[in-house]
Parts: sequence; C-alpha cells; structure tokens
Amino acid sequence: MTFLFRRRFLPLFVAQFVGALSDTLYKNALAVLIIYRLPGALGLAPSVLVSLAAGLFILPFVLFSAAAGAWADRHEKSGLILRIKGAEIGVAAAAALALSLKNPLALLAVLALFGCLATAFGPLKYAILPDYLAPGELLAGNAWVEAGTFVAILLGMIGGSLLILAPHGPLLTGAALLALALTGFLASRALPPAPPQPHETPGGIRALLAARPALWRPIVGISWFWFLGATLLTQMPAYARLILGADQQVVTLMLSLFTLGVAAGAVLCARLRRHLRPGALVALGGLGLAVFSADLAWASPAAAPAGAPLLNAAAFLARPGHWRLLADLALIALSGGLYVVPLYTRLQRENAGRARAVAANNIVNALFMVASSLAGAALLARGLSLPLLLAGQGLPTLALLPWLRRQDGV
Repeated sequence: MTFLFRRRFLPLFVAQFVGALSDTLYKNALAVLIIYRLPGALGLAPSVLVSLAAGLFILPFVLFSAAAGAWADRHEKSGLILRIKGAEIGVAAAAALALSLKNPLALLAVLALFGCLATAFGPLKYAILPDYLAPGELLAGNAWVEAGTFVAILLGMIGGSLLILAPHGPLLTGAALLALALTGFLASRALPPAPPQPHETPGGIRALLAARPALWRPIVGISWFWFLGATLLTQMPAYARLILGADQQVVTLMLSLFTLGVAAGAVLCARLRRHLRPGALVALGGLGLAVFSADLAWASPAAAPAGAPLLNAAAFLARPGHWRLLADLALIALSGGLYVVPLYTRLQRENAGRARAVAANNIVNALFMVASSLAGAALLARGLSLPLLLAGQGLPTLALLPWLRRQDGV
C-alpha cells in the first residue's frame, strides 16, 4: 500500500476525512444545542426538531444526487472538488455566525447547505479513486477511505457534543468548522487532474441502470449495509437504556465501539485482499452480520429491571456478561466493514458513468435509511422487542448473499 502517502491518494483522503468530520461535528453540535440550549425552538419539541434536522441533511441526497453524478461525469473531477471545498469555507463561516446567534432557522438552513455539499462531493470521492489508483490498489484505497470516514464520524460525534457545551462553545465550534474547511480546501489544491469520462451511456442514472442492470447488485448490497447501520445507531440509546439499564456513558462507549469496528473491518479487508477474492470477503462479512446480530439478541436480557439505577460505564463493564454483548457489537461492525468495501469497489468498475453509478447508490442508500427508520418504528409499535428487531434485520443478509455473488468479481 505504497500509495497511502502519495499525492494520488493522500490529498483526497484528507479532503474527505475533514469533510466527514465537519459534517458530523456540526450535526451533533446542532442536536446538542437544540436539546440543551434551545428547547421549544420554533414551537417544536426537541426530539421533533432533531429528527427534522436529520431529514434536512439527508434530503439533498435524494433530490440532487442524480444531478451531482451527471455533473461529476462531465467535468474534470479535481477542479470540481476544489470548488466544493471552497464553497465549504463559506458554509462554515455561515455556520459560525448561525451558532453565535443561536437562530434555529439559520442553523437548519446551514445544515441543509452542508447536506448539499456532501451530496455534490459523494459521487466525486468514489468516482475519482479509479483515476488515481491501479486496479489492484482500488480495494485497499476504498478500505482506507471507509475507515477514515468512520473515524471522522466518531470524532465528529464526540467533538460536536463536547465543543458546543464548553464555555464559549458556539465560538469554538465555529472556529473548528472553519479550520476543517480550510484544511479540506488546501488538501484539494494538491489533487492531480482527473479528466471527465466518456458518456458511452447517455442520459441520467435511470438510463445508466437500465443499460447496466448488474449495477443494482452492489447498490442494493451497500444500501442494505446502511439499512442495518441506521437501525443499530438509531436504536442504540434505547437498547442501552431499556434493555441494559445503562446510562449515556455506555451509549457513547457502544457508539465508539461500533464506529471503530467498521473502520477496523475496512482495514482488515485491505489486509485480506491478497488471500481472499472480493466475493469471499462479502460472504464472510455478510455471514458475520447475521451470526453476531443473532447472538446479540440471544445474549440480551429481556428488559432492564424497573426502578433500578442506571449503570455507568464502569459498573456496566464490571459485569462479565456485558463483555459478550460488546464483543457481538464490535464483530457486527467489523463484519460490516468486510462486507461493504468490496461492493464499493465493484461499483467503481463502471468506466463510463462511474459518478452516476455512485450517485444512484447514494439515492438508494438514503431511501434504505429512511425505510430502516419506518420499519423499526412499525415493528416496535407492534410489540417486537429491541433485541429481536436487531437480530431480525441482520439475518436476511444470508438470503441476500447468493444474489450478490452472481456478479463478476464479487
């Protein structure tokens, strides 16, 4: 992996890392600000406003990904990334102002702008990798991008929560966002040129998918990963509180473990690529998702004892049975990293229309995450327990694996 510190990879890695860190830092700072500093803003309950904010960030992916993919296919990609990162400086400045004013509408508007920039950058960061890396390096490159993204998400979750509640929190958060945006812009200036691809398949993403139906396999496979991940991350606070009887410290511990587990799985995928074919990595990861989700449900208690004090992290870890649950969670995450990285590599084999293929994937990812929330709410409302929900959404991966393996190379 000699490419890691070369100009053909490192500037892109830094640009995408600080972008993911900035997005997550702002989203989490905004959520904490709404809950602890702006209760009742816009006449809405904090939980409703936080949910609205999450939807505002995802909405541009559904609305604009198709246009972003076509735009990326038609133009030189490094120049487009430089423009996006330049615009990010302006949005970060607007975020700093909105945070200092604590204006809810301005804060939500800035979040939507961050979502638009992420929508534009998403197809570019995956579509440009095959322009910089040799075919034999691509899986490892994807693995490092995926690992970096999840580490950035973890740092953003922790940093956003800590910074915004610190003395002069809005000022510190705004300064951090500006520093990250400037770092991303400077890194993007070092990107080598990446010429546009020929449009062998004219039209938008619908035309591309109609001409190349095999692309549906990696797209559905990747979207299923995000479906499962959205369920776990959404239900984790409730699982910790209602099933394990644990407090926010344990929620943070579990979120950290999950995020680092996905990153570790991605890195392990890069290590194993010399010994296992991509299809075997997908199968191994998918099997792990199913098995460890089932064991998490099997090992979970039915519910926390009523009226018992919540366990902090030290008390939680002092109980030997909880280590099995943490191991299951870590192995679910690690399996997810093994499973998803080869699917991204398969998506990038599309020579003409690569950015449109990534854009189509982003749209379906967003729809699957929304479906995950709706399905989870419906099943829980009908009386399904949280542990069974987690197991029930992991096991269908086994039925998906044979279909995914029908594509060449995966």
